[in-house]
Amino acid sequence: MNRSILKKLNYLWIFLLLISLSELVFILNTRKVNIISSYYVYRAQKSLKKNDLQGALNYLGKGAQYYINNMSKTYPGKIPDNFQPSLTIFNNNDLKTYYLDYIETINLKSILKNENGDLLRVYYKLALAAEKDNEIELAVNLFQITIFLNPELSFPHVELANLYLLQHDPANAESVLNNCKKFIYAKKHCSEYYDTNFQNSRPEEAGFMEKVIEDFYNQKQTPSPK
Repeated sequence: MNRSILKKLNYLWIFLLLISLSELVFILNTRKVNIISSYYVYRAQKSLKKNDLQGALNYLGKGAQYYINNMSKTYPGKIPDNFQPSLTIFNNNDLKTYYLDYIETINLKSILKNENGDLLRVYYKLALAAEKDNEIELAVNLFQITIFLNPELSFPHVELANLYLLQHDPANAESVLNNCKKFIYAKKHCSEYYDTNFQNSRPEEAGFMEKVIEDFYNQKQTPSPK
């Protein structure tokens, strides 16, 4: 093989390397949040192998915190800066068992690929399980985290407002719905729930948005701000 061909092959190799590096940089820039979220979920799952549920919850909290802090830059004044999700271990053994099983089965690939890191769906599942097990304070906290993960998605707003209605707390339900109306894509659904359910004091069953959220994420049609 003569020098001319070797030189051309070297140039080709350098060119391909540069393309690969540029693609890697692009992926890191566009999927940085997903990568970091996936890392924290991975650490949470590793904690479960040591039977450390609190450690797993702490890592999930760190993943949510990173994502929400990025969201606060998109929605200044609507999402608190330096928000720190707090997930403390509880004494409900049935809920502990569910959390252990569920966190272990979280699909890391879906978190890495999904536009919103799929953490919203994770936190929704945790919140709904808490609500159904009557751990209301924990459920409210988790639903609020879910809202902050993607405030343009109306379903978590509505689910939290519905929880408050089920708890005979219309003041907080109305506050949640009014906050929801500040977001372009979420406000229509929240206004409809306000007129149909809130005004008539007619809450739905807990988890009535579950299938809608699953279908929505499976279709990968996540709303984003203009």
